[in-house]
Formats: sequence, structure tokens, C-alpha cells
Amino acid sequence: MRGESYLTQTELLEVGFKEVGKNVKLSGKASIYNPERISIGSNVRIDDFCIISGDVKIGSYNHIASYTCLFGQYGLGYGFATELEEKEIIESYLRDSRRDGRLGVDETG
Repeated sequence: MRGESYLTQTELLEVGFKEVGKNVKLSGKASIYNPERISIGSNVRIDDFCIISGDVKIGSYNHIASYTCLFGQYGLGYGFATELEEKEIIESYLRDSRRDGRLGVDETG
């Protein structure tokens, strides 16, 4: 078992992200699915028990707190210097236009 809770730079590159910036701290306890579709900017911290899946872009200077879920089935992006607090669930969705025509981000938490 590794003594450090964040991945090393080598381990981070082995995950296979689409893009990854400098000074990224990714917890070894986070769950990453489809990393080839995920971009992470510089100076980002992703804490324990986060789930990130799909087409997700995390900009620079962001903090994703523990138990946060990011699901980007239809694309999801976070710009510069955003902080998501614990236990947030963010997902992109595409609703059938026959129902209400909405396209966007649904925040539940």
C-alpha cells in the first residue's frame, strides 16, 4: 500500500487522461472512468471518493472536494478557479425536446 494518498506524476500520466496539466493532485481513492475523454488543467486537486466519468474538462486552479461526482455524458466543463464542495453531483444531460427542450447542466446535491 502506498503511503501517499495522491498519485505520483508517473501514475497520473499512466491513467491516460486526454490532457493533464502541471501540479495536479489526484487522490488514489478517486474513481476515474473513460480517462481518455477527461481533460484536467494545472493546479487542480481532486480529493478522495470522487467519481469522474465521460466528457469532462476541468480548468486550472480547481478543487473537487470529497464525494463529488462529475458525469459528462454530453460534455461538462469547469472553468478557472471553481471549487465544488463535498457530496455534489453534477451531470450533463440532454432532455427530449418534446418534453421541455432543455439542454444544460443539472446540479443536484
